[in-house]
Amino acid sequence: MRFLPLLFFSSLAFADIEYQTTIVTVQPFDHELVGSIFLTFNDNDLSGVSPTNPAYLRLELKESTLISGTNAEGSDPIYLAARARFLNPSPTSLINIPTDSITLIRSKDGEKGLWIRFTAGTDEWLSVDGVLQPPSEDQKVDIYIGISGSESYDHFRDDFAMGRANLEANMRNGAPADTQLHVNLTTTTLEAGERLEVYARLWDATTTGVETEEFETNIVFGNQIGIYSGENPEIARLDPRYAVPTLGEWGSIFFTSALCLTALIMGRRRKLMEVRTG
Repeated sequence: MRFLPLLFFSSLAFADIEYQTTIVTVQPFDHELVGSIFLTFNDNDLSGVSPTNPAYLRLELKESTLISGTNAEGSDPIYLAARARFLNPSPTSLINIPTDSITLIRSKDGEKGLWIRFTAGTDEWLSVDGVLQPPSEDQKVDIYIGISGSESYDHFRDDFAMGRANLEANMRNGAPADTQLHVNLTTTTLEAGERLEVYARLWDATTTGVETEEFETNIVFGNQIGIYSGENPEIARLDPRYAVPTLGEWGSIFFTSALCLTALIMGRRRKLMEVRTG
């Protein structure tokens, strides 16, 4: 597996959530580690969200690709760190997101989508000079998944020390947690050189079963928040070396002739065997 020197960027119209990803080359018919996803909030997109009125971001793998290995589920979530980035920061420019309010709540083996749950409204994600404010173009909030626990610690610890990150790393049971995403490509419909995308959609609190249902098919989707228009974030590309070469006109003629000749030879051998045993 090798990383491609490429950063993919896409924004969603229903919410000012930006996605940046790293892209890796993966092999077919295998279980592979794919790229990371960097999400940025720059508006008051989750206004009114609370523990009793959560929102869910679902990142669904495309092309019949499945998650490989369980990394989080309702009873054992991963708390995702959030970092504030201020255009003109001051010592009183701080993050105000509760440590348990952004969670990787479901990422299970054999399922198509992973789920991030939000239980704090963006209205009060930031504190500037003691005034609670939402994200904006001048003060953004980032979360980062698809990375190891140590990578998340390196990414967030300095901002945590300054009060600009709510956790020093993505955490589980008091320790930095791995959110790397492995996928099962044994059933993928991707062809050589094609990209693996994630289908990002935001759902409201009428969605049920994310935390409790054993099987993904039993989750009841609620109302989608906003309408998507844009490209889907890309996290991997299938190795182009696995392309099946085309035979061309003369190649097809040769291949067909070879099959006919083989059938003829096998037919004659059968007849000889029948004569000898008759």
